[in-house]
Amino acid sequence: MFPAGPSLVQALAGVPGQPGVWGWIETWGTAAGADRGTYTKFLIEASQWLGIREIAAVSEVFEESKTLWRSLADMALPDEVAPLAELKVLHSRLSETPGSGRAELQDEIIRRTREASESEEVAKASSGIRQNMSACLEQIVRFEERAFRQLQAALPSK
Repeated sequence: MFPAGPSLVQALAGVPGQPGVWGWIETWGTAAGADRGTYTKFLIEASQWLGIREIAAVSEVFEESKTLWRSLADMALPDEVAPLAELKVLHSRLSETPGSGRAELQDEIIRRTREASESEEVAKASSGIRQNMSACLEQIVRFEERAFRQLQAALPSK
């Protein structure tokens, strides 16, 4: 579905207003790491409200999951692939830039995204990027499925 070229770069890096994998994981929502840190805080609070310590233990698993999600984001825009690494830096700067300074940075991201889409370096790395991301996603699924089973076991049944 995402061969090397514009579709893949859009899926990985995105553009302003339409994030890619990296942006969804690192800059959208309430916190980096696919909001797992926010979920961790929620589980700790819920544990206190309900008086169920086992829920807090599950929060530790989701804190670790945040690290896996952040690894997945880095795999989408690996530092070893210069055009993608540059996009990661630009998107990071954009997420930290207030309104008035954003237009020029957005234009730069769009220009660099177009260049990355045509990059031979990105094309050569695309298969490895997909393989690395796939393996990481499988690890996340296994990890979080186990965490949800732990959470389910910690909650009183009706």
